[in-house]
Order: sequence, then structure tokens, then C-alpha cells
Amino acid sequence: ASVFTNNFPLAFKIAEQLEVGTVHINNKTQRGTDNFPFLGAKKSGAGVQGVKYSIEAMTTVKSTVFDIAK
Repeated sequence: ASVFTNNFPLAFKIAEQLEVGTVHINNKTQRGTDNFPFLGAKKSGAGVQGVKYSIEAMTTVKSTVFDIAK
């Protein structure tokens, strides 16, 4: 979503109320670098785009401990 205004407190208030994955203030929605997640909200998307965020969304941390002394 994009919000265009010179009133930044209003822009942030609107951004908080929007049920979307990304809000741009005074700019159009664009696909940028992998420095931020690009995602939908509710049932509008099929996951997260951006390598780092995709890996985090599709993996779970798991510890496996081996006792090799025996």
C-alpha cells in the first residue's frame, strides 16, 4: 500500500490501520532489495519474498546433539 501526505503523524496512523504487509509513505510500491520483507496480509499472498525472510518463514530452528564419546 502507499500513503501520500505531508502530514507524517497522519501517515503513520493510517499505516498502522492498514491490514497489509508493506506500507510506503510518499512512494509507490516497488520490489526493492532483500533488505525488507515483501509479503501479503491475510489470504492475499503465498508467503514472503526476499531470500532472508523466505528462509526464516520456511524453516524452524532445531538442535541435534550427538554423544560421540561412547
